[in-house]
Amino acid sequence: MRVHPCGWDRLGMVNRIAQPVIDAAETRPLTAFYGALLGMREVHSESDGSVLIGHEQPPGIAFSRLDDYRPPRWPDPTCPPHMHFDIAVHDFTAAERLVLEHGGTPLPDLGGDHPVFADPSGHPFCLYASASAAEHRGRIEVVQIDCPDAAALARFYMGLLDVPGEQTSRDAWLIGRDDRLPRLGFRQVERYQPPRWKDRAFPQQIHLDIYVDDPTVAEQLGATPLPEGGGWDVYADPAGHPFCLGVEGY
Repeated sequence: MRVHPCGWDRLGMVNRIAQPVIDAAETRPLTAFYGALLGMREVHSESDGSVLIGHEQPPGIAFSRLDDYRPPRWPDPTCPPHMHFDIAVHDFTAAERLVLEHGGTPLPDLGGDHPVFADPSGHPFCLYASASAAEHRGRIEVVQIDCPDAAALARFYMGLLDVPGEQTSRDAWLIGRDDRLPRLGFRQVERYQPPRWKDRAFPQQIHLDIYVDDPTVAEQLGATPLPEGGGWDVYADPAGHPFCLGVEGY
């Protein structure tokens, strides 16, 4: 899916996340859910059911409709989420109520730092209170990415996005800048099972659209080209996660 950020002015900066893209059987329930939780409006839609929501400036979130969508199963390692959002809110109680009213469901506590919920299409996300979050809307602080080697994948995306990073625990890294959210987190998991491009038995479920100044940098850093991206150049990162690469302002 290629979604143009219609109505957004070009930011004039490069090497950034254009938007996360969430796969779903139906996109409208997700549009309403994340629109309410994050205070976003519809920016663009396409005839195939794809929708982009956002604020006055990117990044937003895109939703891609798939007839054969297969949701992740929490915490089933045979169908893992691969990526999930850490969402900060000003008022946790009000945000939790909104999540449940719009079709979200609580998921079992596996001993993590924050409560986990599933959106209406089954994608897990973490929700937590933050004094820095806007009073009337949440924000995606971090896109967490599962991988077999957190340090190696962090270095790849640090090079691709030209951002700093730090190791936050023995098996986790965090990269990015506070003024350019979302940041990316990398969690090293046992028995990691990568998504397989175009294989609906092992889908990616969520992927990133990324703008860069020089698209050749992806392969130089170790990305693998993938076929048929619907207008974007598609690659797999060194851990097998597909991502779409475009040039700013294209």
